[in-house]
Amino acid sequence: MKHRYLYFFCILLASCNPHLDIPDLYEAPLYIDRYVAIGDMYSAGTINKGWTYDGKPGMSEQGQEYALAALLASQFQQFRYFEFTQPLVTGTTGNQRLAYYEQAFCPSLPAIDSISWDTATVAWTQLNWQEDLDNLAVPGLRMRDWATTDPSAPVSPIFQQMAGSGKSYADYLATNPADFYTVWLGMEDILYAAAAGMAFPDRKPLDGDAFAAEMKNLLLSLASPDGKPRIVVGLLPDVTNFPYFRKQAYRWQENTGCLVSFSDIFIQTANEGIRVATAEDRILLPARYWIGRIVPGGKQGLDLSHPVPDSLVLDRDERQQVQQLIQSYNNGIRATVESLERQYPYTSFALASLDPAFTEIVEGGLRLDGLILSTDYLLGDVFSLDGLTFSPRGNALVANLWIQAINQTPGFRAKVPPLNLANYPGVLFP
Repeated sequence: MKHRYLYFFCILLASCNPHLDIPDLYEAPLYIDRYVAIGDMYSAGTINKGWTYDGKPGMSEQGQEYALAALLASQFQQFRYFEFTQPLVTGTTGNQRLAYYEQAFCPSLPAIDSISWDTATVAWTQLNWQEDLDNLAVPGLRMRDWATTDPSAPVSPIFQQMAGSGKSYADYLATNPADFYTVWLGMEDILYAAAAGMAFPDRKPLDGDAFAAEMKNLLLSLASPDGKPRIVVGLLPDVTNFPYFRKQAYRWQENTGCLVSFSDIFIQTANEGIRVATAEDRILLPARYWIGRIVPGGKQGLDLSHPVPDSLVLDRDERQQVQQLIQSYNNGIRATVESLERQYPYTSFALASLDPAFTEIVEGGLRLDGLILSTDYLLGDVFSLDGLTFSPRGNALVANLWIQAINQTPGFRAKVPPLNLANYPGVLFP
């Protein structure tokens, strides 16, 4: 009898204490048997890849340690341990990776003209893609490439090796089924063109309809009528707000002793010819070490005769074009997920977005875990030295936004703990 009174007393006490955490019977831990990540360099762990965006990997073991997919797996494993295998490398893949970035930030670094490159190489062909890999994110992978077997089509040497073996990326997915997927593609479709100023016709990305069709085919290959797989799909942020597009102001600043002067920057545009840059234009990060150099007849970028070339500028028309394309891609992703949710009611889908957190970071900074995060180049802690890829701390932030999407989606019935951003380094210097 005393035990019965004690039982009712405990129930009454719990109902009166608003701070007592009562487990919700309708929510459960996230149990995963196998997690497979599908994506490009943003899921693979690329950091400090250099300023020449050429679709090459720029991979290092240090970056892979903090890959978005690896960070997510570490949080999922807290509920039930499962193997998460990555094709780890040592050194870099031999593409140009700057060892020097900003002399003004650290005066002890070499002079501007002294730029060295880390040329350590890795034979990607020695990687065993026949084994069961879980991080199938491939640097350089674009949506247009995921189903091709043409070895000359993809821009990534890793993917060329895959396709050269007679298998497409789709074939690898088919032979590596899982019950949990993250899908984040489209960033490199956009950047392959935008990071070169939209100046090269052969880098033209897929239009919105073609992208949506490929995304639908990809998700259809993962979905199942039995409802077993859970799929998180990432939306794309406005990449024109990344430091690569924002670091260089539209006016040129020169310091002479204690005096500071500003000059107009002349740019070559796609539709308006040569004109003075405005706040609506984006002068790309590599141009920072090109503008102002003395050439016969003037200074590069500072007179009509020597404008910043179109390949180093995302002018206002091109920027609007990129933003409209991102919006079109996101609309296609949302429509595809909504359609598949009706077609496969027992398969759980979640949409992960970097907004509104990323908007706060761009507009003035975001305070999290005792840190102030911003898009300031080198100082903001969110992006790596190339101004395009995320730092380890930036990847942890993105992982938390994906975790938030998972926790807020009823079909996942999960309470995944977030990462503490203070536990992850910001900018990693070579």
